[in-house]
Amino acid sequence: MGFANNLSKCKKELEDTRDVVSKLREENMVLRGRGKFAEERYKRLLEEVESMYEKEHEIIDLISKNCKLENGKAKTESNLDILRKRFEELNKRVLCLETDFNTLQDEDDSKNNNGIVKEIGVFENGRLKSVEANKHAPNAGKNSTLLNFFIFIFVYIYYILHAFQNAC
Repeated sequence: MGFANNLSKCKKELEDTRDVVSKLREENMVLRGRGKFAEERYKRLLEEVESMYEKEHEIIDLISKNCKLENGKAKTESNLDILRKRFEELNKRVLCLETDFNTLQDEDDSKNNNGIVKEIGVFENGRLKSVEANKHAPNAGKNSTLLNFFIFIFVYIYYILHAFQNAC
């Protein structure tokens, strides 16, 4: 009986060991599943962190570009203010020149009365009207030369102002 008893104990131990091994295999399978899940989660989180890192750099680049654009805008606005002031000054000068020109034209017309200056001015489309001087008129010398010079200056300033208005 000793041998049969010993054999039955060994069989029972074998069954118990098989049960333990089976349970350990099941636990091992569960742990492998958890390990795969944890590994996938780790990869996903790592990708998110890398994405956040890239977005952070993009944000920093955009902030830098925004600062540059704001500085450029401020500089442009400053330059625009300067140009507006210059335009106002030039506009005042043109108004003065127009007044002086009309005065000179009236004086020249009253002295010559022979049509030294037929038409002077600027069309609406910005082109010059013709300037006709009668070189045979008695006062056509000095006054006409001065008047033509004055017309040249006036037209030059007019075109500068016209170009500036179109630029703004």
